[in-house]
Amino acid sequence: MRRPPPRKIRLSSVPWSARVKPRSLAAALGVVAIALAGGTTAGAKDPETADPVTVKKTESGLHFQVPADWPIEKRGGVMAPIPIEEYLSRKFKGIETQIQALEQRLNGLDVRQRALEEAVTQERQARRAAENASSPPQ
Repeated sequence: MRRPPPRKIRLSSVPWSARVKPRSLAAALGVVAIALAGGTTAGAKDPETADPVTVKKTESGLHFQVPADWPIEKRGGVMAPIPIEEYLSRKFKGIETQIQALEQRLNGLDVRQRALEEAVTQERQARRAAENASSPPQ
């Protein structure tokens, strides 16, 4: 059984929304949005000054865009930044020592606060005792 030949459709008789595929429309809108959002200004930015957190490091003729405190080492004959796990563990160890130092300071301040509170309480009691001794009974 033979199929009939496909009907020729004149594009002018089909509405515009039926001619445009949703994926192609979304792709076109995405390209336009990217161009408007950052495409025109991205070329104007200097990559070295764009992000103050990262710096350009050069080791053995190789350039790396990494944070200033991220070490670059040679391991297995390859010069590269240390793995992120090691970098993060170093950062967390540093933060942990800072937190411990702050805890010790807070504990010292708590002890001083308790001592001051006790001194104030004793002084109040001494004043009340002096007032009660100097005033005649009623």
